[in-house]
Amino acid sequence: MTKVFCEYPCLAKVMGQEFIGKKVKAPMTTYEHVYVLPLPTISMTKGTAVVTSVPSDAPHDFAMLRDLQTKEGLRERMGIQLEWVQGFDPIPIIDIDGVGDLSAKYYVEELKIQSHKDSAKLDEAKDKCY
Repeated sequence: MTKVFCEYPCLAKVMGQEFIGKKVKAPMTTYEHVYVLPLPTISMTKGTAVVTSVPSDAPHDFAMLRDLQTKEGLRERMGIQLEWVQGFDPIPIIDIDGVGDLSAKYYVEELKIQSHKDSAKLDEAKDKCY
């Protein structure tokens, strides 16, 4: 829907870092808004490197959210304010027999994953969830 078919003029250039901490609308959630947060496990060379977090069913997302909510030092190092993560709980999407409706939490706890940096266990949890 541009003036010239398949031509998309650049309106502005921004760095992804500029979005961190900005309020955004999250459709189909109970939250009026959420905040844009960094996720170190995202490849910065693939696509836009902007993704929607699904902490209910993605173990990496769940672990990062949990760490940001509970580890003050991590928030300070990443420039994250507590209000950007506090009170934002995963929203159940899929109910899996024997696991429940928060599969990421289930497997993170089952595998005793302590940190968003525990990549081997998080990959295992991801395989189980997916």
